[in-house]
Amino acid sequence: EGGEAASTGAIEPGRDIEDLQARAHAPSRGVRLKLDFQEGEFVIRAGPPGSEIHAEGDFDPRDYELTQETEAGDGIYDHKVTIRFHRKVPLLFFLVKGGFQDGANENKITVTIPEDLPTALSLNLSKGESHVDLGGLDLRELDAQMAMGDHNLRFSRPLQNELQKMELRTGMGDIDLEELGNARAHEVAIRGRMGDMRVDFGGDWPGAFSSRVNLTFGMGDCRVRIPRDVRLSPDSSATAFLGESTMRRELDEGGELPGDAPTVEIHASIRMGDLSVSKE
Repeated sequence: EGGEAASTGAIEPGRDIEDLQARAHAPSRGVRLKLDFQEGEFVIRAGPPGSEIHAEGDFDPRDYELTQETEAGDGIYDHKVTIRFHRKVPLLFFLVKGGFQDGANENKITVTIPEDLPTALSLNLSKGESHVDLGGLDLRELDAQMAMGDHNLRFSRPLQNELQKMELRTGMGDIDLEELGNARAHEVAIRGRMGDMRVDFGGDWPGAFSSRVNLTFGMGDCRVRIPRDVRLSPDSSATAFLGESTMRRELDEGGELPGDAPTVEIHASIRMGDLSVSKE
């Protein structure tokens, strides 16, 4: 039998987590937060101001575990918090007992991050499905890796601060990166390996804002959308080694955008497959 799935509720807070929560209303340098999740469906989103970092899940505790570890800060952030979800039995044993038939497909983990908590976020999501909405967060750093599955990362609202740099890495899978304009990142690095990826730079761009994007993709299909009201820098480029690349610039050629329109300079390349950069 598959066993009964367990509902963990919130992670039991240790003394360090309680200390983190007690400081929520005091001046804070924030937290360096790492989320490392495998084999499941993962939802990550903003929580109300003044709330806690909260993780909960439904899964079979005989096969999987959800853990947290809190450490002292690094001089920049008050604390370092790591939350992990992973299988705790060997793969061969897991498969013999019928794993993945009713296991990983039923694993569901949800994490909320307080909007008013300064956060340096590191994501490692693999072997599953993820729905990540970082809109509205007080995000100071972002390093995300998503692989082997269907992953959606979006910014439904502008971040509270501008990001100096945002790094996104993808492996094999179907990837959607949406409303990246709301991340307000001066530098964006996107590195994909294999699969289908769609990159949307929509959002509420500040006036005269400029962003430089470096995008490299291995094999598959990659489509990049630049909004009509954002200027595509004439220095931009799109190249393909084995495949086809296109960059549609015609919407900028008429000079219809105001002088203070935001600007994206993108340098995109693909090794094998199709790459398109378009204004829509």
